[in-house]
This record gives sequence, structure tokens and C-alpha cells, in this order.
Amino acid sequence: TQSTWGAWQICIAVAVAKEVMMASSLPLLMKPEQSSKLPSYNKSHQLDLMAQLPEELRHYVVQADPHATVHTVKRSGVSKFLRKMGTVLLAPYAVCRMVLVKEGQIALTWNGDRPEILGAGRHVLFKPTNLLDKIVNISDSVIVHGPISIIRVQDGQLGYGIDSETGHPVLLSPGKHVINSTTFKFMSYLALDAIQNDIGTFKLVRIETGNVGIAYRKAELCILQPGFHLIVPPDRFRCVVSTQQCILELPKMLAESSDYVQLAVKADVFYRIVEPEKTFLNIKDIEISIRETAVATLSGIIRNSTLAEIGQSAKATYHNHTGKSRGSTTSVAGGDDPSAPPFHQSFYKFVHDQFIETLHDHVLSDWGVSIENIRIESLKIANERLAQDISGQAVIYAKTQAALANAQSETQVQAAAAERNANTTRIDALAKANAIEAEALANANAIKLEAEAKAKAIELIAAAEAEATKMRAQAEKERLRLEGEGKRMFVESLNTEFGHQLALFDIQANAFKNTEKLAWLPAGTLPPILSSNLFAQNKDNRM
Repeated sequence: TQSTWGAWQICIAVAVAKEVMMASSLPLLMKPEQSSKLPSYNKSHQLDLMAQLPEELRHYVVQADPHATVHTVKRSGVSKFLRKMGTVLLAPYAVCRMVLVKEGQIALTWNGDRPEILGAGRHVLFKPTNLLDKIVNISDSVIVHGPISIIRVQDGQLGYGIDSETGHPVLLSPGKHVINSTTFKFMSYLALDAIQNDIGTFKLVRIETGNVGIAYRKAELCILQPGFHLIVPPDRFRCVVSTQQCILELPKMLAESSDYVQLAVKADVFYRIVEPEKTFLNIKDIEISIRETAVATLSGIIRNSTLAEIGQSAKATYHNHTGKSRGSTTSVAGGDDPSAPPFHQSFYKFVHDQFIETLHDHVLSDWGVSIENIRIESLKIANERLAQDISGQAVIYAKTQAALANAQSETQVQAAAAERNANTTRIDALAKANAIEAEALANANAIKLEAEAKAKAIELIAAAEAEATKMRAQAEKERLRLEGEGKRMFVESLNTEFGHQLALFDIQANAFKNTEKLAWLPAGTLPPILSSNLFAQNKDNRM
């Protein structure tokens, strides 16, 4: 049995030593290549956030360190060797005291009164005073281990803690913070989109556009404009109020007119705070004041008017804060029933106009509140029998008005038809006159064009004849010149032998020009006349 137990001890020691040696080779922190994949540290975002905070709060802010790391226990080579030997020799004890820390986790332990943090791997806590507190994920938002605080603050938040030594708040900017301080205590996160955050006794107030904050500084009323504001006691923050148009529902009420007719009224009031300082200096509860004033005003308007007078409405006017007169142009719900007589159609509008005219200027000047409109949801006679009687009269009145409207419409249709016929006749006559005028104008233009064409033709013919005459005269002149030139040359040629012969031939040709027959006579048989000197000379010349 002892040998078997010894063998088991040896096997367990070998296995534990193997696990410890493998664990010693595991990294305790994130590898550099893993950390390089994380998003870059946005310093400009923090600067923008700091610029929005109140100046008196900025010196409480601690900036995040993008390179902050968690310091885990690191042992020297000798310490590692001794712990491995101890694990082998004291295997059962080592197994019971072994702590396994997975990747992405850290172990929070106490070594006596000193806090320690162990990284990923297998660890043997040999000392009896070395105790495991807990194992947490390294990505947890808040890790507190004794004086060590590991806090991660997201964008849009601030971490809030207290320094117990000074009592001052410590604000942590977005990012990772590793704090080792015995006087620091983490309290909570501050959401910067919240209207109010409590920082101990301080209050961080966020006012958005369209609202104002009401606070008291040095016991004096202070209006906080949009942005962040720090309220430090004894100053006090009261509330946030809207400067946009608000709707206040009035309770349903019964009011009696001066002729003892009860009217049931249901209405809403539209108002807007334009001068917050005046409002909160003079009024404790703005909604209660407006509600009671509106109810009293409506009751007074109805009580001072008869049912018939309510139907005779005039346009209400009031003055805005610039001093200029304005008219109420907002439509009133329920006042557009076409079947009702005129005083019923203006029933709602009368109450609306009187309400605005009575209340607007007073409330604006005294309270700094502008009454923009009153929407009367219902305004009816409470007595059902009286309401039915008036409804019957309204039906009769509506029928009469409808018949009158039909007669007027028929008259208007006939007048329109007569006017249309007259217009048609006038248009036809005008069209015929225009056609005749156009035809006469066309004929006149045609005659004019024909006369112009004939005149142009005559002009062209005269010009052509003149040009032809001129050309004939020039040709005749040239002919005479050439003929004279020919005669001159002929006369000049007579002074030559060839000219004499040519002149002789010409005379002979002219002599025999009209001769039909020619007889030949032998020599010596010629009559004496033919034997004249002329022919003899020619003969001699010929010889």
C-alpha cells in the first residue's frame, strides 16, 4: 500500500510539474500584436468634451492614459525554480492551492495585507496567507481590488470618484484608468446626456436649446442658458423649463351667459415663456396661474355676453412685445359649420377673440408669458332642449339660405348666359369686320403688286431696247469704220499692178453682172466700138 501511494505521489508530482512548466511559458498580458488591433486613442474627442464642461469643473478631471497597463505579479528566475521544486515535492498541497486563470481574465489575490494581480496561467499559492479573492474578466468596466482600481469610461460618460483625503470629486475622462490609491473611491458613472448629474454635493446641469434652467446663485435668481453648468452649494438648482410653445389643457367647465344660458366649454391654451426671469420672479407655478386665469377669463367673457351678442364678433387685436399691433389670425376649432346661421359660425371665434384680446397683453407684460392661442375643442349649450330648439331654427335658417342661394345662383346663371351670348355676337361681328378688312387689304396689296410688276417690266423693256439700240449703233459704227477702212485699203491697192488688175476685174464683173448670155467672137470681128482705146489698152496691158 505504501509503495502504491508513493507511485501515485510521483505521478501526480510529474503531472503538476509539467502543467506548471507549461503555465510558465504562457503570456501574462496581451501580446503587442493583439493590442495593436484595438481602436486608436481619440484625444481630440476628449479635448472637445473638456471644452464643453464648466471651467470650474475641469481641474477635477483626470485624463485617461492610453498606455495604462495592469501590473501583474512577475517572479524572478530563482523564485520560479524554487516554486517548481516545491510543486514537485509537495504535489498534493500544490494541487489544492493551484489557481487557473484563463485568457482575458485576471486573478485578484491577497498576499498577506498586500493586494496582488495574477495574469493568465496556472498559479500555486504556497503561502497560507496568499489567498484568492476572485477571478474577473479584464474587460470589466470596474475592477476594484483594495487600493487598485481599474476603470473603463465610455464615450459620452465621465467616471466619478471621491478623494477621501481632500473630499474633492475626481472625474475620469473617457478611456482606461488604472489607479493605485488608498484614498480614492469610485462612485458611479455620469451620463453627459442627462439633464442633471449629482457629483457629491455638486450638480452638473445640462441645458438644451429651446430650454432654460432656473437656479439661484447667492440667493439671486439666475437663468441658465443652453450648455453645461455646475451648481455648487449654497447655490441651488430649481428646474428646467421650456421656452418653446406649450399646450395647457383646461378643465371642462360650465359658464352661464348674461341671459342665463349655460354653456359647456372645453379648451386648451397655447403659451410660450418669452421672459423667464420675469416669469419666475412673479409666479411660483406657471401652469396653475395660467390655468386659473384662463378659466376665469372664459367665464367672465361668457357671463358678460348674451347668446345673441356672442354671435356678433369683431376681429381681436393685441400688442406683441415689440409694441406693434397684431390681429388674431389663428383658426378656431369647431367654428366652420356651414349649416349654422352666421352667429353660430362666429360662436367659437367670438370667445377666442375676446380671450386673446383680454388676456394676451396683460400676461405678457406682467408675467413674461405670451398667450399664443386658445383652441376651443367644444363650446355648446348645456341645456339639451334649448340646444334642440336652436338646432331646429338653424335647420330652417339653413333651408332658407339654401333656397335664397339657389335663386341667386339661377339669376347669376341667366345673367352669365346673356352676357355670353352678347359676347358671342360681338365676337362674330368683330371677326367679320376683320375678315372684310383683311380681304380689302389683300386686294389693295395685289393691285399694288401688279402695278409695281408692270412698271418694273416696262422699265426693264425700255432699258433692254435702249441697250439694244446702243449696241446696234455701235455695230453700225464699227461696220462703217471697217467698210471705210476696206475702201481705203482698196484705193491704196489701186496704185499697184495687182490693184489695177483687180479694179479691171471688178469693172468687168459689174458689166456682166446682169448678163444672161455671152457670145464669143473671133479676133477681128469685133465692132468698132469694142475696138476702142480702152479695150486696146487693156489688151496691151494684158499682153
